[in-house]
Amino acid sequence: MSETINLAEARKKLPELADRANAGQAYVVSRRGREVAVLIGIEEYQRLKALEQQQRQQDFDLLLAPPKRDAQSEDEARALAIQMIREARQARYNTKRP
Repeated sequence: MSETINLAEARKKLPELADRANAGQAYVVSRRGREVAVLIGIEEYQRLKALEQQQRQQDFDLLLAPPKRDAQSEDEARALAIQMIREARQARYNTKRP
């Protein structure tokens, strides 16, 4: 769970906030009501970076994997993509009409 704190107050309390972040608390730092940063502990940061790296590796592996035998041909995939775009545009057009 995170708590929002404005930048001026965060500056004043940075040592305390850093200790709390290291203990598991997260802080969303805002400036003039706009969220600009997050203060989290190093372990949480490292966990998130590891998850990001895992996801990138999975994406990379998927891109390099040979196509499955039952995979669509490029022409079939293109036709399906075009159909989906047409349907999405039609749905958007229908929702904009009074």
